[in-house]
Amino acid sequence: MRTAARSTSFATLNWQKAVRDKNRPGAFVRKHFEAMVFAALAEELRTGDVKVAGSEEHADWSQQLLPWDAVEEKLGDYLVEVGLAEPGDDTPYDAVSFRRQLEDKLTAAATAADAGYPDSEGLVIDSETGIPSLKTHRAEGQRASAKALEQEIKARMPERSLLGVVSRTAYWVEWWRRFGPASGTEPKLKDPFGRYVITTFAKGTNLGPTRPLAISPA
Repeated sequence: MRTAARSTSFATLNWQKAVRDKNRPGAFVRKHFEAMVFAALAEELRTGDVKVAGSEEHADWSQQLLPWDAVEEKLGDYLVEVGLAEPGDDTPYDAVSFRRQLEDKLTAAATAADAGYPDSEGLVIDSETGIPSLKTHRAEGQRASAKALEQEIKARMPERSLLGVVSRTAYWVEWWRRFGPASGTEPKLKDPFGRYVITTFAKGTNLGPTRPLAISPA
């Protein structure tokens, strides 16, 4: 279906191109047009430029929760599912029982750590301060398969400049659109994509906004 032409000044240039019907000048593709409108509306709601009348009168979420009687009926199965209780355990489960269970697990973990300390080569406890610390783990070296994988990746992946990587991610992911005035309006820059990419590169590499930037043709 097609829809008659309307003003699209509120939309970005990419949206304005996407919604136009190439076979019918002056008309829009309806599905694309609707997607553009709702995307713009969501952004305006996010920035506070548009509001929904009566939105402060939504239903109270706390009134939609299950009553405690219904929760108690499902509590046993839930505790078994999340691993806090054993199947068939009819022990009353309350705050005291929950705390005791956590204390028992912590005590068991601490006992196991103490028992395994003499055989641990990475854990060291200072005899004077009693402060534990971990030794720096040293790798045993790359396996032959890891080296082969590294070589294959390097062979298939061409070298990219840092500025090229920033530019490509900005083009495909469109993260540069997250920049702009706090009001949510479109930036007044002639080339926002290029300016935001260069600014991000300059700030991220500590070059600063005034240092000359040499860009190779590649």
